[in-house]
Amino acid sequence: MTDDKGAARWRIIADLLRSDVVQDHYQPGQALPGEAFLASEYATSRPTIRKAIAQLVGEGLLTVAHGRGTFVRPTPDRRLILMGGSEREDLQAGMGTRHRRQRGRTHRRRCHSQLGTVHDHRGQ
Repeated sequence: MTDDKGAARWRIIADLLRSDVVQDHYQPGQALPGEAFLASEYATSRPTIRKAIAQLVGEGLLTVAHGRGTFVRPTPDRRLILMGGSEREDLQAGMGTRHRRQRGRTHRRRCHSQLGTVHDHRGQ
């Protein structure tokens, strides 16, 4: 089944549902109408609706709970992950002083072992 432009019907329905989700017609966590309702709404078959939903599940917009329905996925919390070699004070601020001390000892031991020197820093 395709329309005049040659696009598959399930793709058109997926585009329409995607638009509804992105424009907050359906809120995060909200259930979409059932397959039978969507099939009658878009004048198509349930397998076509399932294929459109599967596309949106693959994109991470929807989730399907067998026997419960199709739901809009909640917007995930975004966290910044820094990658790199330099240590930053703002990242260390969340660590306890004991952890920072142990990390410092480990770093010193590693440096001394690479240099072939032995230092005892048990008092620190």
